[in-house]
Amino acid sequence: MLPSARLLTPRFNKQKKLIPLDLLSHLVSLRGSQKQILDRRVYDKYKLAAASSLDPKQRLQKAIDRQVEFSLTSAQADAASFGKPPTFEEIQNRKEYSPEIAQSELSIFTLKQDTSNVIFGINKEGKWINANFEKMAKGKIPDYERQRIVLDALIFLMNNKGFQPQKITLMNCAVLNHTTLKPFLHVDLTYLNLSGCPFIREEAIQEIEKSSPNLKELYLSHCAHLRAFEKPRFPFASTCLQFAKLEVLHLRRCRMLTSIHLDAPLLHTVEADKNPQLKTLFFTAAAAYVKGNFTSCPALDLEMAKKEGLHRILRDFPLLFRIYTSDSELISLKLPGKKIKAEGTEALARALVCNTTLETLDLEGNEIGYKGAEFLAQALASNTTLRILYLNDNQIGDQGTEALAQSLASNTSLEMLYLSDNQISDKGAEALAKSLASNTALKRLYLSNNEIRDQGAESFVKSLVFNMTLEKLDLSGNPIRNRGGLALAKSPTFNNTLKELHLRYNPISDLGFQFELLFGLYRNAFWLTKLDLSNKAISDKVVKVFAHALASNTILKELDLRNNQISDEGAGALAHAFASNATLKILYLSNNQIGDQGVKALASHTIFEVLGLESNQISDEGVEAIACNLASNTTLKIFYFSNNRIGAQGVKALAQALVSNITLEELQLQGNLIGNKGAEALANSLASNTALKRLYLSNNQIDDQGIEILAQVLASNTSLEMLDLSNNQIDDQGAEILARALASNTAIKRLYLSNNQISTQGAEALAKFLVSNTILEILGLESNKISDEGAEVLARALASNIALKELDLRHNQISDKGMKVLTQTLASNTALEQLWLVSNQISDLGFNFRLLFKLYRNDPKLISPNLSFWKMGISDKAAKVFAHVLAFNTTLKELDLRHNQISDEGAEALAHALTSNTTLKKLDLRHNQISDEGAEALAHALTSNTSLKRLYLSSNPIGDRGAEALAHVLTSNTTLKSLYLNLSNDQTDYNGRLVFDLVNGHRVLIIMEV
Repeated sequence: MLPSARLLTPRFNKQKKLIPLDLLSHLVSLRGSQKQILDRRVYDKYKLAAASSLDPKQRLQKAIDRQVEFSLTSAQADAASFGKPPTFEEIQNRKEYSPEIAQSELSIFTLKQDTSNVIFGINKEGKWINANFEKMAKGKIPDYERQRIVLDALIFLMNNKGFQPQKITLMNCAVLNHTTLKPFLHVDLTYLNLSGCPFIREEAIQEIEKSSPNLKELYLSHCAHLRAFEKPRFPFASTCLQFAKLEVLHLRRCRMLTSIHLDAPLLHTVEADKNPQLKTLFFTAAAAYVKGNFTSCPALDLEMAKKEGLHRILRDFPLLFRIYTSDSELISLKLPGKKIKAEGTEALARALVCNTTLETLDLEGNEIGYKGAEFLAQALASNTTLRILYLNDNQIGDQGTEALAQSLASNTSLEMLYLSDNQISDKGAEALAKSLASNTALKRLYLSNNEIRDQGAESFVKSLVFNMTLEKLDLSGNPIRNRGGLALAKSPTFNNTLKELHLRYNPISDLGFQFELLFGLYRNAFWLTKLDLSNKAISDKVVKVFAHALASNTILKELDLRNNQISDEGAGALAHAFASNATLKILYLSNNQIGDQGVKALASHTIFEVLGLESNQISDEGVEAIACNLASNTTLKIFYFSNNRIGAQGVKALAQALVSNITLEELQLQGNLIGNKGAEALANSLASNTALKRLYLSNNQIDDQGIEILAQVLASNTSLEMLDLSNNQIDDQGAEILARALASNTAIKRLYLSNNQISTQGAEALAKFLVSNTILEILGLESNKISDEGAEVLARALASNIALKELDLRHNQISDKGMKVLTQTLASNTALEQLWLVSNQISDLGFNFRLLFKLYRNDPKLISPNLSFWKMGISDKAAKVFAHVLAFNTTLKELDLRHNQISDEGAEALAHALTSNTTLKKLDLRHNQISDEGAEALAHALTSNTSLKRLYLSSNPIGDRGAEALAHVLTSNTTLKSLYLNLSNDQTDYNGRLVFDLVNGHRVLIIMEV
C-alpha cells in the first residue's frame, strides 16, 4: 500500500519551500488505489528522504537510485525515470485516478514552466499556498484546461486534513467560483487573496463569511463580476457582512461593484479606489482611524456616507480636528472596541481639554490601561462639558481608578461614569468613595464585575453620609459578602438620594440577599414603584423579611414574585404585611407552591388591582375563600387563576361573586377543570354582570353542551369583549350555536376557537355570521379542520365584511385552491389587516402569502430598500399571483426575482402588471428562463409604463428577436435609465450592435453583462 496521510505529516514540519514535485507526490500518496504500476521502492525511498533535511534534488536522487547532475532539472530526471509525459487531453480523458495517472500529472507539472507560480509550504507564520494563474494562458486567453487541472490538484491537497494553510493566494484564476472555492475555506484561515478572479461573485463572499470567521486580510481587487459586498437583501434583515477579525480589505478596480456593507470592528484599512459604480457604503463598528482609499469612485454618495458617519474614512484625520475645534454637531463620540491604547487616549485627552461641546465619550472595550485613564483624568480636571464617560473593560486597575477619583473631586460636569470589568479592588473603591464625599455632580457610578470586597463596600457607605447627588450605584458581580451587603443596605437610613443599589451576582447569602432591597424598601429610600424579583429562587425565609419591610412601605406599587419557592408560609407573611400596606396595587405570585391556606390568607387583602396566582396548587377550597371577598371587592380589575386545580365547585363560587362584583374586567381560568358545569355557572353570572370584558376559558374540557349554555347569555350580554375558548371540545354544532348567538351580540370583538374540532360545516356557520357582523375584529381558528371548502365560504363572507381585522387559519388543511379564493377576496375587502395561513398545504402558489397580503394592503414597510425573493424556487404559477398583486400595489419600489424558475408565461404576467403599476422603479429578473416571447411582452409593457427605471434581464435565453423588441421600445420610453442584458448568449450574434444602433444618442444606459 502507498504511504498514508498521517505518515506525510513530518513533511510539513520543515520550514522550507516545497516545490511542485512535493505537491504531486501528495497526489500519488494520498489517493488509495489497487493499481501498483510504479515501483514501491520509489515511494518508500522518497518517503524516507522526505522525512530528512535533504533538499528537493537530493530527495529525488535517493528516490530514483541515480545521480542527478547539477545541470539536470528535476523535470528531466523525472522524464528519464518515468518516460514521456502524456498530453493534457489524455489526462482529461482518463476515467480513473490511479498512481500512474498521478505520476503523469507529476511529469506534466514539473515539465511545464508555469508551475513555478504554484508553490506551498510552511514558515514561522504558518502554512501557506501561493498560486498565480496569470501565466497559464494561451496568448491573452486563459488556458482553462490547465488552470482547472492545477486547481483540482490544489483542492485534492486541501482535502488532506493535515494541511490547512492559514494563508491562501489564488490570483487570476479563471476557473475559480464559489463552488470551487469552498474546499479552500476553513475556520483557521487568516489571509485570502482572490484578486483578478473574474467569477468571484456575491455567493463566494457569503461562503467566505460563513466558513472563515477568523479572516484578517481579504483581497478581492480586479474581481470583474463582483456586484455587491454585502448579504442578500431580505425584509427587515441587516445587509452587513460579519467579519469580526477583519483588519484589511482590498476591493480595488471592481468595475461592477455597487455597494460595501460591512460589520468589522477591527478594520483599519480599506482600499476601494477606481470603482466606477460604487455608490453606497455602510460600516458598523469601524475603527476611529481607518485608512481608506475611495478615489476615482464617481458614483459614491458622499452625503449618505456623511450621514452614516463615514466621512472620517474619506478624509484625512478629521475626528480629533472636530474635537479640538468644538464642532457643534459633535456632542457624542462612540469608539467601543477599537483597540485604542494609551497613545490614542492621550491624543483624545488633549483634545478634550480644549473641547466645549462633547457630552458623551464611549471608549468601552479598548486597551487604554491605567496610563490612558491617567490622561483622561487630567482632561476631566479642566473639562466642563463631558457628562457621560464609558470606560468599561479597559484594564484600568486601581492605579488608573485612583487618578480618575482624584479628578472627580473637582469635576463639576460628569454625571455618569462606567468602570465595570476593570480589575478594580478595594484600594480603587476607597479612592472613588473618598472623592464622592466632596463630588456634587456624579449621579450614576457603575462598578460591576470588578474585585471589590466588603472593605470597599463599607467605604462607599461612609461616603454616602456626605454625598447627596449619587442616585445609582452598581456593584453587581463583585465578591461582596454579608458584611458589605449589610453595610450598604443600611445606607438608606441616612441617605435619601440613592435610588438604585445593585448587588446582583455577588456571593451574598440568603440573609445578605435581603439587604440589597428589603431594607431600602423598609426605609422608603429607593423611591421604587416597581420591583421585579421573579426567577430568584426566593424562599419563605426571604419573604418573611420582605414582608416586614413592606408593612411600612408607602412607595411600592407593583411586586413581581413569579417563579420562586414561596409556599403557604410565605404567602401568609405577605398577607400580614398587606394588612397595613395601602399602596401595593399589583402582585404576581404565579408559579410558586402556594396552596389553599396561602390563598385564604391573601383573600382578605382588598386593595389589589391585579392579582396573579396562576400555576400554583390551588383547589376549589382556596377559590371559595377568594370568592367570598370578591363579591364586595371594588378594586380588583384583573385576576389570573389559570393552571390550578379549580373545578366546577370553585367556579360556581366565583360566578356567584361576579353577580355583584362591579370592577373585575379580566378573568383568566384557562387550564383548569371547569367543564360544562363550570361554564354553566359562569354563563349565569354573565347574565347580570356588566363589568367583565375579557374571559379566558381555554383548555377546560368544555364541549357543545357548555357552549350552548354560554351562547344563550352571549346573545344579550353587552360588556364581554373577548372570549377565549381554545383547546376545548367544540365541534361544528358548537360553532353553529356560537354563530347564532354572536349574530345578535353587540360587544364581542375578539373570539378565539383554536385547537377545537371545527370543520367546513362550522366554518359555514361562522361565515354566515360574518357577512353582516360589524363588531368582531379578531377570529382565531388555528388548528381546526376548516379545509378548502371552509376557506371558500369564509372568503365569500370577507367580501362583504367591513369589521374583521385579523383571521387566523393556520394548521387547517388549506391548499392552493382555498388560498386562491382568499387572495381574490382581498381585492374587495379593505378591513382585514392580518391573515394567517402558515402550516397549511399551500404550494409555491402561496409560498409567501403574508408578503402577498401586505402587497395587497400597500404596507408602507415594503417600500425600500427592496423586496427580495432571490432563489425562492418561484415558478410561473407563483409569478402570476405576484403579478396580480403587483397590479394593485402602490408602495413597492424594488422587486428582486433573481435565480428562480420564471419563464415566458410568468414574464408575460409580470409585464401585464407593469402596464398598470405606477410605483415600481426596479425589477430584477436575472437568471430565470425568459426567452424572446417574455422579452417582447416586457418590451410592450414599457411602451406605457412610466415608473420603471431599471430592468435586469441578464442570464436569460433572450435572442435577437427579444433584444430587438427591447431596443425598439427604448427609443420611445423616457423613464428607463438602465437595461441589463447578457449579450454573450449563443442565441445572439448581433444584438449588441443592434441595440446600440437603435438607441444611438439616447440617454438610456445599456449595460452589457459578459
